Amino acid sequence: MKSKGVDLSAALNCINHSSGKSSMSENIMAQLVLSRSFDKTFALDLLQKDIGIAVDLIHEESLNLPSIHLIQEQFALIEKESASPLDFSAAIQSLKKINQIELR
Repeated sequence: MKSKGVDLSAALNCINHSSGKSSMSENIMAQLVLSRSFDKTFALDLLQKDIGIAVDLIHEESLNLPSIHLIQEQFALIEKESASPLDFSAAIQSLKKINQIELR
């Protein structure tokens, strides 16, 4: 969106005044991602562990939920050792790198 000239704060404000509003968009995106602070609220390595548990349960139950593998792949882009001191919202950094964009 930014590459198309969209102000990210204004876009987030629009999302939060529509059906896209969530705690994530209202709190985490505004307070951590756009500000680039990534203050630790929930450790990224713990989220990686929880996603792994979800993947294991999905396999045990023989469910077909392919999107969980994409989620796991995205959150695994940051090495577990590096993830421990980081907030889960810092995972956006790997997506920025892959797409060669800057969110500001």
